Amino acid sequence: FFDRRRHQLPAHLTHYIDNAVRQSYLRQFTPRDHALAVDGACIVPNLSTRTETSPSRSHKPTSSHPAEVILRENLHGGSCWTLPASHGQVGIRLPHVIHPSSVTIDHLPKEILQDIGQAPRRMRLWGTLDGDVNAQLYGEALDQLHEGPPITEGYTFIHLADFEYDVYADHPIQTFPVQAHVYEKRLHIGVFVIELLDNWGSQETCLYRLRIHGDLV
Repeated sequence: FFDRRRHQLPAHLTHYIDNAVRQSYLRQFTPRDHALAVDGACIVPNLSTRTETSPSRSHKPTSSHPAEVILRENLHGGSCWTLPASHGQVGIRLPHVIHPSSVTIDHLPKEILQDIGQAPRRMRLWGTLDGDVNAQLYGEALDQLHEGPPITEGYTFIHLADFEYDVYADHPIQTFPVQAHVYEKRLHIGVFVIELLDNWGSQETCLYRLRIHGDLV
């Protein structure tokens, strides 16, 4: 029916409907999301930028939505975690340990965004290397890992991925792989940090949903 009538619809409306159909298709084949709050995933406040996720923040938060919204299946307009800057980080603890393989960023379609500049742009994924298994995999090289996100809280981190979310792409749900040499090590990771390096031009950054994929240990 839609194919027969699509020539009668405005171009922007057919584009939006086509995009919605594609996203429905993609959701059926996206790998399992281990970072769902309903399954037990949670925000790690001491590994997160001090907005409303931190009890030490004394003044009014910039967003009425806590960071936990990024772990929910909810992309309603405005239901995002808003950072009052273009750079920040948020820590996520999974309900179980995985061998990480990829990360997915969900955002609203560009056609309905009020401020396209709030979309995150360049991001970095970190994983914590606690546990005896990771120590055995890395051996003495573990002591040489000194990099990490701005907030580390004493954790040892490994750099999992650098990627760029394209707000102008046709698909607002975009998946990015971890670095191949990291995936091949089959590390055991249960705590992750997503570091937002910049956005698409706004003074605030809006993160709607983050998914973390991988194989169960």
